[in-house]
This record gives sequence, C-alpha cells and structure tokens, in this order.
Amino acid sequence: MNTNLKAAAIMFGAMIMLTLNDAIVKHIGQSLAVGQVLLLRGLMVMVVFAVAIKVAGLPLVSRQLAERWTLLRGAFEVSATACYLSALVLLPLAVASALIFVSPIFITLAAACLPGEKVGWSRWLAVFVGFFGSLLITRPWGVDFDAFMLLPIAAAALIAGRDIVTRRISQHQSSLYVAFITAAMVTAGGAVMCLFTWRTVTPESLCWIALCAVLLSGAYFSLITAFRTGELSFIAPLKYVSIVIAIALGAWIWNERLAALQLAGVVLVIVAGITILYRERSRAR
Repeated sequence: MNTNLKAAAIMFGAMIMLTLNDAIVKHIGQSLAVGQVLLLRGLMVMVVFAVAIKVAGLPLVSRQLAERWTLLRGAFEVSATACYLSALVLLPLAVASALIFVSPIFITLAAACLPGEKVGWSRWLAVFVGFFGSLLITRPWGVDFDAFMLLPIAAAALIAGRDIVTRRISQHQSSLYVAFITAAMVTAGGAVMCLFTWRTVTPESLCWIALCAVLLSGAYFSLITAFRTGELSFIAPLKYVSIVIAIALGAWIWNERLAALQLAGVVLVIVAGITILYRERSRAR
C-alpha cells in the first residue's frame, strides 16, 4: 500500500478514536464533574505513557520533564482541555467539535504578531472566512445564542498557544516525555477542580473513563505513526473528518440537528483550516 494511503487510514482511525472519546465524555459528563473526568482519565493515560517510556528504554524520571517550554505547553493544555470538556458536556457534540477547529485562525493571528513572520493575503482571507464560519455556527445575533459556545472557542485559542509553544521545545526532547508531563499536569488540574465538585463514581463510570483512556492513548500513538509515515500536507486535512463523525454521532445518539446556517459555518471553518494548512506548508517548502 502507498505510504500516504497507509498514513491516511491510520489518521482516519485516530479521528474515529478521538471523536468517540469526545462522545463518551459528553455521556459521562451528565453524572460526573469535568474535574473528575480529567483526574481519573489522566491517571490512566499517565500509566500508558509511563509504560511506553519504559518500553522505549528511557528513565521514568528525567530532567526533560521539567523543561520550561514543556511545562508552559502543559499549562496551555490543562486550560484548553478543561474548556473543551466543559463544552462537550454543555453543547451539542457537533458544535463543540467544529468550533475547536478554529485554532488555525488563532495561530495565524499570533503569527502575524511575531517578528519575522509574514502572513499573505490568502491566509488573511482564510482567517476572515473561518471567522465568518464561526459566527454562522454560534449565531450571536439570535435569541438562541448560548454563551457556552465561547468555551470551545477559548479552547481553540489556548490550543493555538500550546502549538506555538510546542515549536520552542528542543528537537532533542522525547515526545513521550512531553506527552507524559502534559498528562500529569492535566491530571493535577483535574484534582484541583475536584476539590470544589465531587460526585459519586460508579463502576459503570469507571469503565467508560477507562475506555476513554484507551481511545485517547490509541489516538495519540496513531497520530504519531501517521505523521511519521505519510506527508503532512496529504494527511493533515483528514483531521477535519472528526467534525463529520461528530455530526453523525450527535444526530444518532442525542438527536442533535444543526441548522442550515450552522452547517454552512462548519463548511467554512473546514475550508479555512485546510487553506491555512496548505499555505503554511507551501511557505515552508
């Protein structure tokens, strides 16, 4: 099989796992607080990454875990995850999944403010298209506007900050260490949130959270494999498949239906994101 096609299949599998994880979080979020989900799922994910570190022949405790850019990345991840999981519980699955993908817009805006970075007219056009698409999804002018729609947008901005910080991390630092400390910080953030809200954890909830941990870990390793196997410009747009999966799951499980304007907004967000991606790759080449 062509390496790009193989990578695309792996990426598609990763998106299925990520979206299923989101759907499960939305389901168990009706009985558990977001902090509990962060804490319990994070502990399980940490175990997976710890095993991966040992299998890779690396020491579990390393100075790389305390590298400042890694810690800053983790802080962004904690805030973004808390915002996004809250959005999953409070909003339709498709709306939360679509709005999180406006993060390329924030990355482009941040790049325009950095010295030495140039943003061409095509990327600026994509930013405006994506912004207009997010307006169609949220419809702030309507009586049915939900302020909770700002949560996934805030998460997207924080993800943009995370990705910008990630570029500052040394190439010599193991990705497993970055993933492990990020999971540890998210878990710690969940523990702090649990100090304010705690609900009874049933065996059924633990099983769902364990499944979330498996899906999240599988998606992470699949993403690494996909990006190392195929060309980035070929497989990266497949990330947007998760929006389509989210729309289908939302309609099937919760009978969620997006309005025509919202569907148009989703299309515009996808087009803007893919355009920004391709322009960035062309500029890099």
